Amino acid sequence: MAAKYHLPKCGLGLAAFSALVFLTLLLIALFRRQTTRQLSFDSNKGQLNIDQGAVAKTIRHTVAENYPVQNVDVAVRLVKRQKAAVATVDAVLFHSDNLVGISQAIKQDVVTQLQHSLGVPVKKVTVNLQAATEGRPAARVI
Repeated sequence: MAAKYHLPKCGLGLAAFSALVFLTLLLIALFRRQTTRQLSFDSNKGQLNIDQGAVAKTIRHTVAENYPVQNVDVAVRLVKRQKAAVATVDAVLFHSDNLVGISQAIKQDVVTQLQHSLGVPVKKVTVNLQAATEGRPAARVI
C-alpha cells in the first residue's frame, strides 16, 4: 500500500505563505520612515553620528541669543536618503516691528547653522513668529 501524499495542497499553502511574506516585506520597504534621529557619516577615522536633538538645541540657543524672541521651539528632521535637513522654528517676538525682516534673518542663520553643523544641504526652513501680547506673556502650546 502506497501512502497518499497531498503535495498539491501542501505546495499551494506554502506558495500562499511565501507570497504573504513577500507582500509584507514589500510594504514595509515602501512605507518605512524616511527620516532618522541621527545622521551617520563615514570618514577615514571612523563613523560620526550626529543626533537630531543636539542640532535642534544648538539652533534654539542661537536664535534665542541673537534675536528678541522667547519660547523658541525648533524641530529638525533629518532626511535619510538624501542626507538633507528640514527645520521648523516657532518663536514669540517681543517687538512686532519688521516681522518679515526678522524671520528672514532667522531663516538665514538657521540655514547657515545647519550647513555648518551637519555639512548637508538644507532642504527647507520654516520660521513661524508670533507677536507677544501687551498685557500678558504669550503661552507656549505643546
